[in-house]
Amino acid sequence: LTHILLDKTLKHSLESFGQKHTHLMAAFCLYGAYTVGSTALSWSWRLFKTFLRPGRNLFKRYQGGYVLVTGATFGLGLEYARQFADKGFNLVLVARNQKKLDGVKRKFKEEFGDIDLKLIVFD
Repeated sequence: LTHILLDKTLKHSLESFGQKHTHLMAAFCLYGAYTVGSTALSWSWRLFKTFLRPGRNLFKRYQGGYVLVTGATFGLGLEYARQFADKGFNLVLVARNQKKLDGVKRKFKEEFGDIDLKLIVFD
């Protein structure tokens, strides 16, 4: 019984408020529509940027630039250097052993003759 009475009282209060303050109710509705719309637009833009928009071609953009590769005489560093050289990038190779760096430079000059190689020995 208390719930029914409370529901009726609340319903009557809201109805009388809506009748007396139509401009305020319209403002609340507009604000709600704006909030929902801007949130939907924001999420749509994020989804578009993440999944649908084509990415930048960084290889094309920085072609001919320099790439710094550490650990360039062995393993992943050597393979990264090889991949970047194959794409036409100039290389700055950093490693601990001068002889190994010279060997990598010689191999890369034979394989990718037109790139610039700079060597840095750093331990």
